[in-house]
Amino acid sequence: MSRPSRRRWEVALDKQFAAYFTISDARAYSGLSRTRLYENLHLLEVRKVGKRTLISRASLDEYLNSLPLSPLGRQSTRSGGE
Repeated sequence: MSRPSRRRWEVALDKQFAAYFTISDARAYSGLSRTRLYENLHLLEVRKVGKRTLISRASLDEYLNSLPLSPLGRQSTRSGGE
C-alpha cells in the first residue's frame, strides 16, 4: 500500500517548525532575498551538508530581530487633531 501524499500546507507547517532551513526555505520564512541571505551568511549559524547550505532558524530569528524597526510599522502617537 502506498503512502498517501501530504497536503502542501502540511509540508509548509513542518518547514515552519524546522530547526534548519535551506536557502529557499529561509527566503520564504524571512522574506529576504537570496542575495541578502548570502551577503549575511557570516552573521548566521550555517551548516553544510554536501552541497546544501542549511541556516539555523534560531540564528535567522536573532538576525531578523536585530534589524531596526521601520517607522512605517509603528503606530502614530500624535495627539490632538484638527
